[in-house]
Amino acid sequence: MGLPDIGAAESKNFTYEVWFKAPSSLPASYMQLIGEANSNSGYQFADLFLNNDCKPWSVARGATYTPAIWGGVILNTNVCNGGVWHLVVTGNGSVVAGYGNGSSNWAPISIGADQLDTNRASLGARWNSSPGGYLGGSGVIIARIYPFALTSAQVQQNYNAGTAW
Repeated sequence: MGLPDIGAAESKNFTYEVWFKAPSSLPASYMQLIGEANSNSGYQFADLFLNNDCKPWSVARGATYTPAIWGGVILNTNVCNGGVWHLVVTGNGSVVAGYGNGSSNWAPISIGADQLDTNRASLGARWNSSPGGYLGGSGVIIARIYPFALTSAQVQQNYNAGTAW
């Protein structure tokens, strides 16, 4: 689903937060959960997704594509157990951090200097992918994009609140 862009990734101050019901088996391909992309360029995007090993990842590629602006595993755990998971990626302008089920599970990664220009937020499939590309949103329960970085305490608070709020 394509959504209006709020420009969170461009500022490199953002939070991607998603609650989702994971599949019970490994996906055939990447499963996009939430992100931002440039619909005119297949190379500019910032994503939160499940890799084909079912580990949550976040990566961003800018105007020059290589090197990545950031990228890494959020949670070094196979989450394909049919359970409900809370995943969060935050960027504060200089580093990106990842959280799984309220806990920081990813050593912060420096944000690169490459320019990032997105024009669509997406839920469940990368906006600039071919039809059917990186589908993964069928299990999304709640998804939020904030144009600022949540603190560790705020991530924990959202996790403790569960999906009800």
